Amino acid sequence: MPPFFVNELPHTAVGKLHKLKLREMFREHVLPSLHTSRRSDV
Repeated sequence: MPPFFVNELPHTAVGKLHKLKLREMFREHVLPSLHTSRRSDV
């Protein structure tokens, strides 16, 4: 799988990564390997 890149990461006022905003940005993202390989009986 190719690496995943973003143009810019959200930071808090003190310069730490803003994890809550990252979760909101990528809420709908599904990894292809997790989406297709888990259930083989579908």
